[in-house]
Amino acid sequence: MTHKMNTLVLTLLLGSALTGSARAEPASDVSFSFRAITWSDAPLAGLTIPTAGNPLVIDAPVNQRSRAYEYRGDPTVEIYPGKDMTDASPVGQFVAGPNWSQVLLFLLPNPRGGDVKVFAMDDSLSAFPPDTVRFVNLSGKTIAGFLGNQKVVLENMDDKQLSAAGGAAFLPIRFAESSSEQGGWKRFLSSAVGVNKGMRTLIVFYPGSADNQRTGKEICYKLFYDYPATSSSVVAGNTQR
Repeated sequence: MTHKMNTLVLTLLLGSALTGSARAEPASDVSFSFRAITWSDAPLAGLTIPTAGNPLVIDAPVNQRSRAYEYRGDPTVEIYPGKDMTDASPVGQFVAGPNWSQVLLFLLPNPRGGDVKVFAMDDSLSAFPPDTVRFVNLSGKTIAGFLGNQKVVLENMDDKQLSAAGGAAFLPIRFAESSSEQGGWKRFLSSAVGVNKGMRTLIVFYPGSADNQRTGKEICYKLFYDYPATSSSVVAGNTQR
């Protein structure tokens, strides 16, 4: 009887140890294709991303998508300032979703140097289909607005999308930032967005440069249009309030 009890205790202990070991295993590698964009004064060149194979050296052009890069590795993706990662610390990172296949990275370098703010979004057609307008808020502020009669509220580092499948060639767009000075909201954008059938529209809000802010343009925006069926893309936009 004692022998059987000892065997039972040993079996339970081994089972617990194996279960604990299974929990401690690292997350499975992920793989996806990605492109990068920056809004710095010059392209970000020579950034390095460790992968399960050879490191990726990437370039992020200004105001347009980079070429496609293929990543396979840990879901937590680290970005280093150069090729030599021996004693370097990452300047930015993001966590990839488990089912992401195509990713768009927004890289906003700190004007004072050092870190890079990274926002990653699922850019696949299932997550961002044609006939939609997607908003990405990198401005550092809470903003709210309307696309036609559809309302959207965006916290900082947030993204949401609205349907543009109503058949109109243009939709009015109005946005305001949260402002304690003006007792609620301060409008910074009033315009119209082209929404041709089959097109994806991406609107990105980001902090204005020092020159922009001196003239009151604290939040700027860019519009990106693309037609997934042809893989062609056009970038447009400006730094108006």
